[in-house]
Amino acid sequence: MILRNLIIIFLFTSTFLFAQEDVKQKISLTDRFFTGGNIGLQVGNPTMIDGSPLIGFKLTKNAAVGVGASYLYFKYHDVVYNANYISNTYGGRAFVEYTVWRDVYLHGEYEVLNGDWGYQIGRYNMTSILIGAGYRQLISGRTYFNLAMLWNFNNTYDSPYTNPIIRCGIIIGL
Repeated sequence: MILRNLIIIFLFTSTFLFAQEDVKQKISLTDRFFTGGNIGLQVGNPTMIDGSPLIGFKLTKNAAVGVGASYLYFKYHDVVYNANYISNTYGGRAFVEYTVWRDVYLHGEYEVLNGDWGYQIGRYNMTSILIGAGYRQLISGRTYFNLAMLWNFNNTYDSPYTNPIIRCGIIIGL
């Protein structure tokens, strides 16, 4: 619990510390917004399909924050009880990113998902702290393809993720 709170505090305060380093580089307000989303696919046991639109704001040339929605289809076969669990899960997330070198960036995220996780009766919230790194490739103009590898630091028995988490998506500057 203390570790989770320290990670959250670090993620949200670090962007403001990084923001001070390039105050001299001015970015117009319209160039600061971006949108896009991620898709995710995990095949095996569990199987998961992820669709996650997002919107973000560049604090500086290198630091960005944003929010997003998440939808997950989740299927798990419990070999002990020979039972299938299927869930449609939704939720939201807040993230920070910091470009460390060219198109390589660090990513931190706090996510809350609401779902029927199979082991308890009814739906309940599951929180995840995802931290990792990624790479952006310019496609054209202000459109990027991004690929990230994240690690779930709240990996409990009923977590929807198996480490590592691979995400790919498109980012479009507005």
